[in-house]
This record gives sequence, structure tokens and C-alpha cells, in this order.
Amino acid sequence: MKKLLAVLAVATLSGTVANAQDKGTEFKFGGELRQRYGLTQNGTFVAKGAHSEQRFEQRNQFHINAVSSDKLQAYFNLIHTALWGSNVNVTTNPNSAATLGAHNTTGLTGLNGVQMSEAWLWWKVSDMVSLKAGRSTAAYGAGLVLSKGDWGGSPNVFDGALARFSWDFLDLDFAGAKLVETGIATPILPATSVAAVSNTTDAEVNAWVLHASFKNLPDVLKAADVFVIQVNGDAIGAAPAANGGSFAPGISNTAGTSTHTPKGAYNLTTYGAHVKGDVAIIDYRLDLAMQSGKQKTQTAGAADMSYGGSMYDLEVGANFPEFMKGRLYAGYHMDSGDDVTATGSGDKNEEYQPLFADTYGRVGRANIFGFGNLTNIRLGLTVAPDENCVAGIEANLLSRTSDKSGPTVQGLQGTSFNTNAAAVSAITNKDKALGTEIDLWMKHNYGHGFSMLGQFSYVMLGNYFTPGAPTAAATYAASVGKNAWQLLAQAQYNF
Repeated sequence: MKKLLAVLAVATLSGTVANAQDKGTEFKFGGELRQRYGLTQNGTFVAKGAHSEQRFEQRNQFHINAVSSDKLQAYFNLIHTALWGSNVNVTTNPNSAATLGAHNTTGLTGLNGVQMSEAWLWWKVSDMVSLKAGRSTAAYGAGLVLSKGDWGGSPNVFDGALARFSWDFLDLDFAGAKLVETGIATPILPATSVAAVSNTTDAEVNAWVLHASFKNLPDVLKAADVFVIQVNGDAIGAAPAANGGSFAPGISNTAGTSTHTPKGAYNLTTYGAHVKGDVAIIDYRLDLAMQSGKQKTQTAGAADMSYGGSMYDLEVGANFPEFMKGRLYAGYHMDSGDDVTATGSGDKNEEYQPLFADTYGRVGRANIFGFGNLTNIRLGLTVAPDENCVAGIEANLLSRTSDKSGPTVQGLQGTSFNTNAAAVSAITNKDKALGTEIDLWMKHNYGHGFSMLGQFSYVMLGNYFTPGAPTAAATYAASVGKNAWQLLAQAQYNF
């Protein structure tokens, strides 16, 4: 009996100590205030009567991290975006059913909106397994395939779930996400179908990701990742146009000579790798991706659409710590284009699909051109005059990869040029040169989370923009060689 009483006493005391040590959920608060001013001269590349545009972009974030223990926590991030003084929308990432890979932001206006950007739960099941579910950002490697895309007003976020399996040598992620959900929609019916047009379907686009990140690597190799991204989509929307139409969310096709037929469900698989490291004063990074896929036709007798593309981005730098922590670097980016002049090109698209790429700083800091039929050679130098300041200069030599299709023009992405360059030229121009962009920037940290950024971009058009191109308007009749520039100032406070 005494032994039983002793055991009960120890158990009661242990419970008391445990309750005393359990302080409940700990809440951590933080956020960001970002104000950005942009002034663009001749952003539409006109020959005469060039105009200037100035705008203010505002982004505010407030997040809450609820930490119950080292094995359980939740995170919420509320974001507000606004744009003043511009005739375009706030610089959100693609978010409509007509674009592959972005969440829907129903009810969010283009000029002023508030949204729950992130809301997720993380649970560490064991030392080997952890789970995450909800709406969250995702970024792997250098962000050239899957990224947060934080330069714009609204980051890329994904609704889904992730399971991570961890070993001493490897982290293995398996994730699934809902990219587009249109609910009940009218499908594209085959031409020979006798079904009523009122028939509806649950149109959606989903993605599956398998990502492996190797750990405990030798000094020469700081990171090594491999991944597979599978995107499956239903037919959404009407039949594409004969030139430059979009077959399905985000699957672009610039076929110019073939008549496109209505397409249906599709799949696109992206295989890729990311490696980086350093040897002595030399650092390097390589990102590459290969794509394949197919889209089914919904017209009797028509051929299916096949997809294929490739991308690689290489950067090598030399570091000089004694000279203001200087770094001299060179980079080369290439992604495939499509041959829109070949017979049957309407049933084949070899242009690389950029998915969720972070292009800021990869195609020039003005972000005029995007991935897809793009080649870019970049040369740059960064220095740090003191521990709180960094400055840089970079030159980007931009061109088309294939002379048989046009470039991808992003327009206003993250306060970039609002250019109409896509309408200036035609694929009959075989000159690949898009232009040269020179960027200057300086960022200074004042402490306590406050920083300032100044950026200047100067653009000289290349000979691709031929005067009097068949699709050019009269105002673009002498566009060759006309220049433009942009000034940007940003204040950011993180707390």
C-alpha cells in the first residue's frame, strides 16, 4: 500500500510540474510596410511624343505565428496592396483561371485589395516526418521554376498540403496543390457532340510536386536539388485564337500559321535540378528544367497538342572580400521558343512554360521580358561600401532564342515598363536582338528593420522591333533604336 501511495504521489507531482511548464500557445507578431515610387519615361517605346508615367505602389503585411510547441504551429499572413497614379492593376502575380499556376483572388480588385495571403498548420509527426497544410508560399532552388515571387504586390501562394520526410542526407517533399478552381463551368464540347450546351463540369487545375534536397554535401557543393512538377488541367474557356491564343490556363501557344482547334484536358510535366557551390573565390549556380506534355483535342478528326521545352540558367561569380566585398559575375539564361511557321505547328508547342518563375534580376530589373523564347547574357558587379550598404551595376543583352516566334512581354510586373512591345513587331522579322538593359541600384539598411532601395534602368531597343512591321500601328512606324528609362525608389520597414 505504501508503494502504491508513493507511485501516486510521484505521478501527481509530475503532472503538477508538467502543467507548470506548459505555458500554452505563444503568439509572435510581425509584418511589413513597403512603399514604392516609380517614374517611367517612354514605357511604350513610341518614336515620337513619348510620355512619362509615375505611380505609387503600397504593400502592407501583418502576420501571426502561433507556436504551441516545437512540433505544432500555425501561421497567418494578411496582406493589403494598393496602386495609385497608374492606369494598370496592382502588381499581383497571375491569379485568373486563364493563367496556369496561380490561386484565384475572387473579389480582389486590381487597384486596392486585402486578402489572407497565407494560413497554414505545421505538425512535426516525428523526427523523420512533418506535415503542412493550408495556403502557403513555396520556393525551391533559385526560384527560377517555383518561387514566392515577392517583388510584386502579391506573392505566389498555393492551397494544398505537403509531407516532408527527412534523413541525414536528404529532405524529400511530396506536395499537392489546387491551382485553379472555377467550380461549375460550361465545358468546351466536341463539334460532333449531341450533348446539350447546358451541361456543366467542375473545371480545375491541380499540381503535384516531388522535390529532393540533398544534405551534408562536400564544400564544393553547397546545394543539390532535383524535382518533378506535374500539372493537370481541365478544359476551361473558349477555343483559342489562331494567333497567340491560350489553349488552357497558362499553356501558351504562339502558333501563327495553323488554325487551332478547341482543346480539352492537358498535362504538363517539368523535370529540373538546381546546384550551387564555391571553390576558393569562385562561386557558381546552375538551374535547368525540361518539359513535356499533351493536350487532348475536343474536335473530331483534329490532332492533340503536344508540349515540350527546356530552360537553363548558369551564373559564375568571382569574389573579392578585400575590395568592399566585391563580386564580379556573369550569367547566361536560355529557354526554348516555338517554330510557329512550320507545317502543323498548331499541334506542337516547343516554347518553355515558365510556371512560377521569379524573373526579377534574371531578365533585367525592369522586368520587361519574361521567360519563353528568351536568351539573356548578363554581366554585373556588386560592392558593399559598408556592412549596411550594397550597390550594383548590371548589363543584360536580351534576344529571342528562336527567330520563328515572338518574345514573351510581361508588361507591368513589379513596377516594370508598361510596354506595348508585343504589338510592335511580327515574326517575319528574323533579327533576334530585343535590346540592351543597363541597371544601377543601391540598397541601404538603417537598422531596426528599415531599408531604402534606389534603382535606375535604361533600355535600348534592339533591331527586332522593325519599323513598319505588318501588325504595327502608325505610332510605332519608327520604333527602332528608341530608348526608355525608369527610376524607382522604395522604403521598406519589417517588424
